[in-house]
Amino acid sequence: MPVFNLISLTDAPERLISQGVEVLSDARIPKWLQQGPAVLASRREHDIGGSSLHYLVLVDGQVVGFIGWLSYPPIPGALETSTYLAPDLWGSGLSAQLKTIQIAAARAAHRVLVASVHVANGRSLSSMSRLFPDLVSERVFESHKPRWAMVWTLVSADAGETEDRLPSNAVAGEVDIAVLGRIGR
Repeated sequence: MPVFNLISLTDAPERLISQGVEVLSDARIPKWLQQGPAVLASRREHDIGGSSLHYLVLVDGQVVGFIGWLSYPPIPGALETSTYLAPDLWGSGLSAQLKTIQIAAARAAHRVLVASVHVANGRSLSSMSRLFPDLVSERVFESHKPRWAMVWTLVSADAGETEDRLPSNAVAGEVDIAVLGRIGR
């Protein structure tokens, strides 16, 4: 599995933002993400405004994607995961490592965490089913996007939902738990 590190999108130097834009320009990436400069600028603005928290994912000093937590309006106080990787890393196990960090961080911040995937995104739906085979997803119309999505609850209000599936060494690491705790509040 690739060794990675994270850097806050708000703290990232311009050269890393440019690398992130390149990653998002790959034709295999969902179309809306291919608008890299606008997507990353928007995510950065939301981070500064307190409605999300994003990190660039680096492997060997190169940006290979980003992860984030966003306010999830259908469930007051809940967060939604966001994980986007360069296609060359799909199937590498990195997504599972990143989801583990996202779950651990949400738990540390005492927040409900969901994963929401558009019903037409077969690759992501398959990935989520492999990562969390024991969790049941629910088909939901998300009026804030608007779209139909499959939604998994990764961390419930009692934080016991996925406890047994996390490795004992799962930690939030470089994630700013204080900021995560304030998103959308």
